[in-house]
Amino acid sequence: MDIAQEEFASEEVKKWDEFIKQIKKLSPSSEISDKWVYRGLTADRHKLATTLERAREYFDIEWKDLPGVEEQLIRNYRRRFQWERDAELYNDILYCISIMQHHGAPTRLLDFTYSPYIGAFFALENSDNPPNKDTYKKPEDMPVLWCINKDWIEDIKIKDEVVKKIVNELRSKRLYDENRNDITFKPMYMNNGPKKFVDIENPLRLNTRLVIQQGTFLCPGDVTCPFEENLKNLDNWNSSKNVLKIFLNFSKEERRTALHELNRMNINHASLFPGIDGYSRSMRQLIPIFEQMAKNKAGKGGPYKIKEKNCI
Repeated sequence: MDIAQEEFASEEVKKWDEFIKQIKKLSPSSEISDKWVYRGLTADRHKLATTLERAREYFDIEWKDLPGVEEQLIRNYRRRFQWERDAELYNDILYCISIMQHHGAPTRLLDFTYSPYIGAFFALENSDNPPNKDTYKKPEDMPVLWCINKDWIEDIKIKDEVVKKIVNELRSKRLYDENRNDITFKPMYMNNGPKKFVDIENPLRLNTRLVIQQGTFLCPGDVTCPFEENLKNLDNWNSSKNVLKIFLNFSKEERRTALHELNRMNINHASLFPGIDGYSRSMRQLIPIFEQMAKNKAGKGGPYKIKEKNCI
């Protein structure tokens, strides 16, 4: 299978051990840094697209109307918010849309994580079965881990020099906590016309899920076009040193092994989504171990011992 024609640089791995080696190439153990951020997709056909972008497609809204739709989403979310009052929700747009994203509302934010293993979990946990016994035949059906170089993003090498100057000035101001609010966010992302670029963003105040999932957001400057178009407006977007897609072409057996290893790292729904909902969803990942327990008649006089090495 040839995946060399992908617009973004890509690699394919078929074994969990191969995946580990690929990740170590990106971030050698000698480098103690957060150089890369990651996002897992259950199939490559889903593309990098924000929930606002997907809602636009679903409701057949014109691209040019999305800025107004976004403003109304934020306005009405604030008006109807009935839970614990939080001044930052009304005074800081980035904080507001991070809460909206957290609870499932459409926003321009795209979730990423500093952990390649958390990213791999989200790619694999709900992925479709391979269409045959071994592996996938088409790249668009494969789970994929997007790897984006944080240093490259933060350089903001935008092709348009005027936009580059505006964005860099605002970014330098946002490095100070007192300026990480609407004073810099609105002119950078929402005012004075759309600007095609992508930057890494987090509100000054982080919610619990962001902390637990080692999360961050990639935020597009222009919501009147696809996220990937914003990303491609940065120089050298097609270099594997800046953006790399790792296709996880795992068989069913290899996926089971991967989920086993991730669970041993305490990466599962129960740990990533604290509370009864996450705990309940984590039961699905544990099905292989329950299978063995059933065969052993655990709780009915049989042993709890699990023999298969790739059981969760």
